Amino acid sequence: MGKRHVTRSLRRIPVSDYAEALPWYERFFGAEPSFLPNDIEAVWEVAEHRYVYIVQDPERAGNALVLAFVDDLDDRVAGAARRGSRRRDARTTATA
Repeated sequence: MGKRHVTRSLRRIPVSDYAEALPWYERFFGAEPSFLPNDIEAVWEVAEHRYVYIVQDPERAGNALVLAFVDDLDDRVAGAARRGSRRRDARTTATA
């Protein structure tokens, strides 16, 4: 089987309270959402054709897993902290 390339990606993060979660994710990403599809979803384009979105879904909240590879992890974590986005149970690992 040949090598396949992902050209688009959409990652879902269920939250228990959309109104409470939205400002936290705005601080985390350092920007307002790229678009709001409806009253319970917010979408950020984190790279070209790569999206992360939150959606109010109390039954699934707290069970998201999003993996992203970035060149500047320490800078991104520090930037999120400066914007008031505090880590709770998140784990970060920097690799050389």
